[in-house]
Amino acid sequence: MIRNKRLICSLGILLTFFSIIAINSFVLAQDSSSFYTNNSNHLKLSSSEDWIRTWGLNGSDHGYAVAIDSNGDIYLGGEIEIDGSSNASLVKYNSLGDYQWDRTWGGSATEYINSIYIDSLDNVYITGKARSFGISDDVFVVKYDALGNLIWNRTWGSTTENDYGSDLFVDDQGNIFVAGFTSGFGAVGQDFLFLKLNSTGDFQWFETWGGFGNDRAKAIDYDSEGNIFLMGETNSFGMGSAEVGLVCYNSLGVLQWNTTWGSITLDRPQDMVVDSSNNIYISGFTYHPDVGTGDNHFFIVKLDNSGIPIWSKIWGSPFMDLGVGLALDSSDNIFFLGNTEGYEAGIQDIYLTKFNSEGDREWETVWDSGDYDNAHDIIIDTSTNDIYIAGESRGFTIEKDLQMVLIKNPVIPNNNQDTSNNDGIPGYNVLIIILFTSFSTLLLIYYLNKKRFK
Repeated sequence: MIRNKRLICSLGILLTFFSIIAINSFVLAQDSSSFYTNNSNHLKLSSSEDWIRTWGLNGSDHGYAVAIDSNGDIYLGGEIEIDGSSNASLVKYNSLGDYQWDRTWGGSATEYINSIYIDSLDNVYITGKARSFGISDDVFVVKYDALGNLIWNRTWGSTTENDYGSDLFVDDQGNIFVAGFTSGFGAVGQDFLFLKLNSTGDFQWFETWGGFGNDRAKAIDYDSEGNIFLMGETNSFGMGSAEVGLVCYNSLGVLQWNTTWGSITLDRPQDMVVDSSNNIYISGFTYHPDVGTGDNHFFIVKLDNSGIPIWSKIWGSPFMDLGVGLALDSSDNIFFLGNTEGYEAGIQDIYLTKFNSEGDREWETVWDSGDYDNAHDIIIDTSTNDIYIAGESRGFTIEKDLQMVLIKNPVIPNNNQDTSNNDGIPGYNVLIIILFTSFSTLLLIYYLNKKRFK
């Protein structure tokens, strides 16, 4: 009889154990447009890459932009601190990471590069903020040839208010279109700024867009139908304290439509790309109310070229996650760049993930130098699908100075790795252990009591 009871107890414990394992295999299918997901178990934590290059002096240097020309040469842009002030810094490398040349541009105050564009002749255009040439901040645009020779430079802005260049592109006729924001020209706070220069740098026209709050354009792109899109952050329109603002113009600067996207709290967009089918992708970070962890999380939203949302994703770690950049490969796969304090990160690490056009996440990785790392921009060589990331890092000097950093092809996980947007119920493994231990203990107590009073 005792042996039978022991057998029954053993079978009961085994049945409980395997039942719990079966239950644990269940995952909660989440609508990733609304819920927080943490895929840190699927991450590849990396400190390796094809190559890495740093640039800077002994101050605080930042890499804000990266571009690639028709020969596969890479341009890193940002700011470098010299004698207490910052100048715009542009560095050219070949695809092997060999230094080609560098240029600094600016005066005695603060200048820095926010965006780089390479035209069909491999001329290099930069834009950003200039303080040295007036009594307030101005937009600047500088043109170099592929050898680094200065062709022309221009600053533009209101007389006493601040103006800022965020992004630019050049059309087939050599016209330059700049996106940014301005506190002048009748703005109540700040307004989107849309500026056109001709091929010789002469001013053509400008347009502004905004309301009674602060509206800042951060990115510009165009589609195959001749539409030009400005994307940025607005708190003049929408439900939240900040939202995505998307504005469409034609090439003459005539407004076609505008729209907003976001939650009822705070959404901060950072970058935008347009794919070969004229779909628009926007990335950034959000305090989405459905997340509920009290910190920033990544977001990406896909819209058609009329501004109608197709899908969106929100995800991240339990800590701060900031989406900063987007790029497309030759198959229109989307590469999302960010910075994170989660995902087994050190102080802060660089985060990279890949989506297909349907919004399925295929892999994700975190790159770590061993110290503070911060990314700003990403570009992909569509002829080779090589990935280049620009930012800054404290991981490469004894003094822990911030240096501009350029990373080629951070190591990525196996593409067959499961990085779906479905994760187990939070805290479920701990609950399973507690239930299993409690039930086993109750069975043991029951058996001992039965044996004692038999």
